[in-house]
Amino acid sequence: AKEEVDRDREMITQAGKDLENEKKQLEEDKQRMEDEKLVASTKVKAHAEETQRYAEDVAKLEAERKELENAKSDLSRLEEKIALDKQALDDKEGALKEAQDELTMERETLAEKKDELKEKAQEMNRQAEDLQIE
Repeated sequence: AKEEVDRDREMITQAGKDLENEKKQLEEDKQRMEDEKLVASTKVKAHAEETQRYAEDVAKLEAERKELENAKSDLSRLEEKIALDKQALDDKEGALKEAQDELTMERETLAEKKDELKEKAQEMNRQAEDLQIE
């Protein structure tokens, strides 16, 4: 009976040690899991921050793209206006050239008439002299 009690006591002691070891192992596992949870939490937070920065960069790029589209549109309008202004200038230069040509022709005509009038005046002066001589 004593042996049985000793054996039971030894089994109970061994079971107590086993439970103590198991408890210790469970606490170590719990600590390891908490450490892993902290690491994972830090990684999640870092990923969220990176995602936020990425979203901000995307928003900036989108704003820049819109600005570029607006600038491109403005440039197209300016190019159209320049083309229209150039056409208007070409038209005005053409009209000016025509007016200059007409003016040149009128000057030539006036010069011819002046020469004719001069000749007539000289002819009249000769006739007047001839009349005075007679």
